[in-house]
Amino acid sequence: MNRIWKFFSSVRLAVILFCTISLVSILGTLVIQNATAEQGIRSLQKIFSEDTAKVLYPYIEKLGLNDMYGSWWFVSLLFLFCINIIICTIDKLPGAFRAARTAISPLNDEAWEALLHKEVSLVKSIDEAGGLIISALKKTGFRRVNIFKDGQNQICAEKGRYSRLGVYVTHLSIVLIFAGAMINGLYGFNGYINILEGDTTDTIMLKNGTEKKLPFKIKCDDFDVRFYDNSFAAKEYKSLLTIFREGREPKKAEVVVNSPYVFEGVKIYQTSYGFYPRKDAEFVLNIATSGDSVIKRVKFNESFGIPGTSIEARIVDFNPSIALDQSTGKVSIRENNMSNPAVQLEIKEGGKLKGYVWVLKRSPETGISGDGYKIEFLDLWGVQYTGLQINSMPGMGVIYLGFFTLCMGLYACFFISHQRIWIRVRSSDGKVKISIAGSADRGREMLNKKIENIAGFLQK
Repeated sequence: MNRIWKFFSSVRLAVILFCTISLVSILGTLVIQNATAEQGIRSLQKIFSEDTAKVLYPYIEKLGLNDMYGSWWFVSLLFLFCINIIICTIDKLPGAFRAARTAISPLNDEAWEALLHKEVSLVKSIDEAGGLIISALKKTGFRRVNIFKDGQNQICAEKGRYSRLGVYVTHLSIVLIFAGAMINGLYGFNGYINILEGDTTDTIMLKNGTEKKLPFKIKCDDFDVRFYDNSFAAKEYKSLLTIFREGREPKKAEVVVNSPYVFEGVKIYQTSYGFYPRKDAEFVLNIATSGDSVIKRVKFNESFGIPGTSIEARIVDFNPSIALDQSTGKVSIRENNMSNPAVQLEIKEGGKLKGYVWVLKRSPETGISGDGYKIEFLDLWGVQYTGLQINSMPGMGVIYLGFFTLCMGLYACFFISHQRIWIRVRSSDGKVKISIAGSADRGREMLNKKIENIAGFLQK
């Protein structure tokens, strides 16, 4: 048992594990992660020939290098490193903690001579000098002051006693970060899903091409995209979703680019969109009459009437991204998405054909206007799909805590030192002779500066 403890508390083991994790992490950056076989081979072709890439990739899959951060062997390396750090800390921490709790004590003559010290003479009594010394120590940041009068006549002070524990706080932070990474590797996921308006699903596609069922269902109630004026570049696109979880009330969610929605720790990002026509899609029209307006949802080739008139209209054509030649009236498709959709209406009055007209969604002024009515094209519902990224990293809270702890530990290690000051007070020839000495585990120049400051305060 003692041999096993020594093995896991070995610094050599820590160095070996750290180097191994670093080397395989470099491999993880060279091999594309969570990709299909085709994508993996294509990425290897940037380094090797096509034939070599096809030969190498099956071995990469067997070794788990294409999903390295979630592989059993990488998680095992992290686990071993954590065990090594924990045992090292358990082995060394008690002694360090006892040393940190040990209060400062007076120096003997031999120890005093081993330290650099500064001499100051004052025309004061010993009691007056003692008050000045305590005041000077507090002004330079030393709050813990001890006075020893049993033949020593020493005033001792220290600060940063527990800074030596900073290295163990750093150990804890590494364990937390690795623990968070292991939690993410074992229980986290990152996938994508396309949902048509009106559809519901609970299955996402992971990067490696496998499917994963979510613990809830997502329905796309509506999708909307807005474009810059006089441009086909998307300004904003968002999804209106309903999230169903068995035994709970449905949740309404709005997902906008760069503004994800979080449901039970799972983040839903808006990433893409597209156009996929279906027969059961519904055209959403606004029929405005004198003093009133009504929203109508009609299907392709379905007729509808204008309230209060004998006019009847029917949708006879649709264009998802219209390019309209103003001189000839010819219509063409610019691209296969809803960047500038338009419908063509057949208008009849009293059963007689009046004509055909195009109504553009992004140009309300093209809406058909007549005696006391206007028809505007608002949307085509059921043909657009929203592209969502579904991300769950349950270990991120632990990682953030580890990062915060790491900052604290590094600050204690590099910016706080255990500084100790000894001041010997002696009376000689009507004067008080003061000798100041100090030690620090790091930052010797800073300590010397503080000794000079203390001497300066005393001589004022």
